[in-house]
Amino acid sequence: KVTETSNGTTTDKTTDYKNAYYEYQITIYKNNAYTLSYSGFNLVAYTESGTWVYSGDKTHVYFTKTSTAPGSGFASDWTILKLKEKELWGTYINNGTLVEIHFVPRYS
Repeated sequence: KVTETSNGTTTDKTTDYKNAYYEYQITIYKNNAYTLSYSGFNLVAYTESGTWVYSGDKTHVYFTKTSTAPGSGFASDWTILKLKEKELWGTYINNGTLVEIHFVPRYS
């Protein structure tokens, strides 16, 4: 699920994100690495890898792209809303808009 909040208005953007980031998959490893991949509008394949680290109080997670993939990379500072072994709900700011994303396992 993806929502965007701007000027006090929250809009469900799940369908837009699923179309723009077709087959989006992120894998977050316990060794502080991550990989992500998707097909931009089901046309252009994109892959990225990097590292992650918690903030001192574990309320934020910071992602840093280390691969040479083109583009700006995964949002770097997330506020953690919910974190389980196979689930991450978080928010980040994108151009002044609060984006909330719920990552859940693709397959049970």
